[in-house]
Amino acid sequence: MGMRVLAVDAVPVPASVCAELRIEFLGGPEKLGLLLRDADYVSLHVPLVPSTRHLINTETLAKMKPTATLINVSRGGVVDEAALLDAGREIQLVPLRAIGIAIVVPGLEASVSRGRFDFYLEGEYVRDSNARDDSYLYAWTELGFTPLEWLRLGAVAQRTKAYGGEREIQRGPFLQVTWGSATLGGYWFNPGSDDQVFVASIGVAF
Repeated sequence: MGMRVLAVDAVPVPASVCAELRIEFLGGPEKLGLLLRDADYVSLHVPLVPSTRHLINTETLAKMKPTATLINVSRGGVVDEAALLDAGREIQLVPLRAIGIAIVVPGLEASVSRGRFDFYLEGEYVRDSNARDDSYLYAWTELGFTPLEWLRLGAVAQRTKAYGGEREIQRGPFLQVTWGSATLGGYWFNPGSDDQVFVASIGVAF
């Protein structure tokens, strides 16, 4: 498409990969401001963890071009929508035509913690642009326990039609490990069944 593609990641991207994908790797999280300053389109690809919640906020928005377009393909909490409105940015919902669905907000996001335990809930209404009868309410919940500062584990459940066969609700264990500024996570849905699915995630603290 003739675009100049910039990237920032806490994990260095090998030069061979950058050359193959035609990416200009700017560096680690400290270079995020440089990327925001130069980009006309900013696409977010991070999981929602404490270090990435409100990654896009009043401070980072101030570094973006007034005409820049923000594309969030991550969880809703990565962007502070109140900061978007305060900055005078218009929020638009764009159908994801490539996969035939659009996520319609407002949704629901909530979390509570006590001691070493925490509970997280997120839900959105997913509309199928090709078949309205296939639209549904998506939900993701986590009940977590943090025995060590760098370790979080617990149970996860979700309601989705994207994978997992005909199951209405998918359940399983999860584990997250934090090392420095990075958080690695693994979610095992429907363990031991024909419909089992493993989802991996990585979060980076900026």
